[in-house]
Parts: sequence; C-alpha cells; structure tokens
Amino acid sequence: AVTSEVDTSQLVPLALSAPMGDTIGVRSWTSPDGAALPTLLHDSTTNTDCTPQYYGDSATTAACAPSDALDAYLDRDMTCTQPTLDIASTCSPPPYAYTYPSGTSCPEDLASYHAVGTKMTTPATVYEPFGSLCLMDGVDMTESYYSLGSNVSLSQLQRTPDTLASHRVQLIHYGDGGSLHYRDPTYLYDSQEMAVCVPEQLSDNSIRCVPDSGIQVTTGFFYSDSTCRTAIDVVDLYTGPTSCAPVTLPQYVRKYLATTGCTESFELHQPTTELGTLYYENGSACTKYAPSEEVIYGVGPAISTSNFVTAAITTDN
Repeated sequence: AVTSEVDTSQLVPLALSAPMGDTIGVRSWTSPDGAALPTLLHDSTTNTDCTPQYYGDSATTAACAPSDALDAYLDRDMTCTQPTLDIASTCSPPPYAYTYPSGTSCPEDLASYHAVGTKMTTPATVYEPFGSLCLMDGVDMTESYYSLGSNVSLSQLQRTPDTLASHRVQLIHYGDGGSLHYRDPTYLYDSQEMAVCVPEQLSDNSIRCVPDSGIQVTTGFFYSDSTCRTAIDVVDLYTGPTSCAPVTLPQYVRKYLATTGCTESFELHQPTTELGTLYYENGSACTKYAPSEEVIYGVGPAISTSNFVTAAITTDN
C-alpha cells in the first residue's frame, strides 16, 4: 500500500559547498545542522568539478577529469581523426568532452580531454570508429554538432591506500602533493588480499568487502573439444593491437550464477594459465576459435567468500 505524499519540506535541504583547498579543492554536500559529505573534487586550473580517472586496481596515480564531460565518439571526416561532439539541440554543451584514439587504443589508455569549440554547421555526414574501421553514420537533425580544441592537460593526483597496522581493510585516498586528502567514495583496499574491494551483501546475507576487478568469467560459449561437448569457463581479456603493452591479469574475477533468491549470486575465481585451442558453436558446426586482439585464460576453482572481511553499516552520531 502507498500512503499519502510526503511534503518535500520535511526532507533535509542540502547545498553543495564551495571548493575547500588549493589547486584541487573538495566540495561537500552540507546540511543546516552541520553535516558534511565530501562528494566532488574541483580543479581550479580548468574551473570544473572533476573525478579521479585511472586504470587498474594497482594504479598509484590518477587524473582529475571533468565530471560533466561527454563522449565525443563521432568524427566529421572519413578517417576518423576530427572528433565531433553531438548533443541535443535543446541542450547547452559542456565545457569539455573526451575521446579515445581511433583504432589504436590500448586497454590501459585513458581518455583525452578537449575544450568544446564552436557550434558547427550541421555536417552532411558523420563517421564513427569501429575497431580499425571508420564507418559512416547518420546525421541527426535534432542534434547540434561541435568541434573540439586541442588536448587539455589534467591535474594529476596520487592514489594511495592507507597503511594502518590495526586494519586489514584500508581507505584509499587521493592527494596532490599539498593539503588534499580525499577518500575514494567507492573502493576500499584489502591489504591481506592486496586487492581493492567493495562492501556487498552476499546470498548468505553477510556483508563482506569483496574484491571487484570488473572482469567477469565468460561461461557457456567456449568448448575445449572439437565436437563442442565439453564447455569451459574462461577469462577473455582484450589486449588491443600488437603495439600495446601486455595486459595485467586480474587477481580475482567473478562468475555470476542464476539468481534464485532476492540477492544476486556470484562466485569468485582466480585466472590460471593462458589457454590454447578453443572451439565454439557456429550454427550446427563446431568451429575453431581464432582470437583477435585478446588473450584467453583458464579459471581456477571457486574461492570461499569467508576469506574476505565482514562489514556492517553504522551511523555517525
């Protein structure tokens, strides 16, 4: 049953504070009774709110990337070298947009950021990179198109887990070499497992800080035999072109299971060795798989979640 509407005047009003700090300042949600929740960083060199951008759990540095930047995934030339931002004509463009190298990007490449330029005359044709290809895309007459300026140099941050001897699970903080000491709002660091983790409620109703590399087990697609009778779980990692550096193998990967209750269920596994020949079902045929810009690893046995730290939610007084 649904009760009568709650008047919004009964809810606590919040305000986003001005940046507190030097070149990189911290902005917080504040309430009239003095509560403050650090929420955003602000880079005075670009005069924008920003969030740390990095690749990989073990990253020790990050770039402070403009929070409201949009993906300029289109180009106005058939070689996909002139990035263009498209946005609904009724909307104002953000000051910055980001792009990735067309056809040559590596897994560990971070986006490059650009100042959004002037509004262009609606182009006759736009293009979109797809792997190493540059494909024609349709122009949307309800969109406006903007050119981009040169790369913007983003402020750099240090990314460091705390090292308190009394804690197994540590907070992760960002610094700028000065007064900045900003806590990562999402991830914690398990110093015993040497992996980042996030508090999650598991299917047994316990809350634990569980490693999360963002990499999932591929299941139900690959087979180890040429008759496609023996299915095999794998970790399929994108490597990018041959010019890219070798990818970093994640310490843990997740295998999601069929949900039978109210909580999403998964297992944690560790990748094993790189696999050789694999097969997949291609219609009625069992076909040898030819990897392309990827490397495929085996999957070890499921790891008991009891290995990870329990957690509980508390409320400050």
